[in-house]
Amino acid sequence: MKKGWQWPVGIIVVFSIFILVNLVMLLYLSAQRIDLVTNDYYEKSIDYQDQIDRVNRTNELPTGFKIENLSTRNELILSFPSSFVDQKIAGEITLYRPSDSTMDITLPIQLNEQRTQVIRTSLLTRGLWRVKINCTVDTLEYYHEELLVL
Repeated sequence: MKKGWQWPVGIIVVFSIFILVNLVMLLYLSAQRIDLVTNDYYEKSIDYQDQIDRVNRTNELPTGFKIENLSTRNELILSFPSSFVDQKIAGEITLYRPSDSTMDITLPIQLNEQRTQVIRTSLLTRGLWRVKINCTVDTLEYYHEELLVL
């Protein structure tokens, strides 16, 4: 008499397939790259009150920062407030790509005679960018952030 498919063998096969599928998913998902907001996320969260002060100080300016995208010339023009005339400005501009942290660019602030900074956008990937201006004018710190779609 030939025995057919027995239920203990079926249970073992089903559990084996389940474990195999879970192991394959675990290996696949562990190989995926996950970008956090920033690499030093926890350190930045500690200094959050200072960031709030910078943003409030920026919002109190009579004229704010202006970011203009000239797509025909592949240029991004950053204009600084008129109240900063004849003052020493230091800091950095970060072009932050939310979907891929390897594309982030940080530039020092280097203003021309018109108190603006021009950034070439021809090498930037099209899509959503976040422009962050973090500067110090004399002893006061300011922060401006704006979304930009290239």
